Amino acid sequence: MAFEPPKLVLNGSGEGQLPAIGRVARDPLAHWPDDLLDTGVVQAKAGRQALAFVSDPMAVSTILMNRSDNFPRARFQDRILGASYGENLVQADQQDWRGQRRTIAQPITADRAAGLVPRLELAGDEMMDEWAALGPKRAVPLLRDTRRLSLDALYRAIFASDRQARHRSPGIDDTARTIAAMCPIELKEELVHLQPLAERLARDWKASRDGVADPKDLNTLTLFLHAGHDNVAVALGWMLWLVAHRPELQDAIRDEAAKRTAGAFSLRDFPVAGAIVRETLRLFPPILQLMREIRVPLTIGDVTLEPGSVAIVAIYAMQRHRRLWDQPDAFLPERFLDPQDDTRERRAAWLPFGSGPRGCIGSSLALVELALFLVMTCQRFSLSPNPESPLQCHVEWTLRPVGDAPIFLHSRD
Repeated sequence: MAFEPPKLVLNGSGEGQLPAIGRVARDPLAHWPDDLLDTGVVQAKAGRQALAFVSDPMAVSTILMNRSDNFPRARFQDRILGASYGENLVQADQQDWRGQRRTIAQPITADRAAGLVPRLELAGDEMMDEWAALGPKRAVPLLRDTRRLSLDALYRAIFASDRQARHRSPGIDDTARTIAAMCPIELKEELVHLQPLAERLARDWKASRDGVADPKDLNTLTLFLHAGHDNVAVALGWMLWLVAHRPELQDAIRDEAAKRTAGAFSLRDFPVAGAIVRETLRLFPPILQLMREIRVPLTIGDVTLEPGSVAIVAIYAMQRHRRLWDQPDAFLPERFLDPQDDTRERRAAWLPFGSGPRGCIGSSLALVELALFLVMTCQRFSLSPNPESPLQCHVEWTLRPVGDAPIFLHSRD
């Protein structure tokens, strides 16, 4: 029987008067209707605001891919971002925001992400040396260490000089440990601990180094540090715990890794590892929802959303939709290895990084990191779950795992 990890129980009905949109967004479990897992859209009212929960993949694609500002990011979402990060280039709506996003994304495009693999490997090797030193009978403090690893990898890959990239920075590690000790942590509080690091990096930043442009904006740099490590940390924690329940997948990854050349890494050469990454992000997308304003009529089935409505794009519900996915709550990476499952609607229903002009600028680097660290871990260790400490879901704006030491790692040396 397929392993079914924790899932969210949606307790909303979608009927009657919902509280203010801020409360709806902050507590999706209480307000998202369970019907979202079977239907494509559910309409509601939040205060005076017309609201629609949307989980239809083609409608979501229409909303997110539009480049004519027919479905801009909701002002409420901008207020959240502004209150947390302050004004920043990624949030910006000024005329040249697309150009600014391209500048920020320049060092982490798909072709450049592959070139960062040697630096990422240095971070991975150092963490795995620590894990090997724990011994076979001690469970790994996984969520603490995946945060340490992801922030360390981000620093080495993007910000460090060649000399600095050879060793872990104590300041980076201290910041990651502090945040991990407080998890689950409010976004504002996490940013408080990242800001001194951002200020330090901004002081050290060069106007041009290896083609990386000056970020010009401290808030943008803080956002980059947060988004660039936080989602990778939680996805890696989920993924290693999930794989610990499937030893045959670990063997398949080792078979793929046997053909790998040191210092090189291409996702095309690791279909099983890539499928595990995709399935992990399907089950546990760090960002549950996106909010967009409806400025032109949008028809979804027999429902038309009128201008002035706000759409909550329910990514979690779409990625576990009962009509779209066989055994939607089961951990089955095999679904991403079957060509018959690769339909247009299925591709549109997998959006852990969002899509369109506002999609995640770091998705290419994140996918490389997750697959690389999965392969490196399985090469050095056999993973097994700790039944005394399974991971559980924590939801507040975002979806995060909680659990102290959910896996054992047994060295294969």
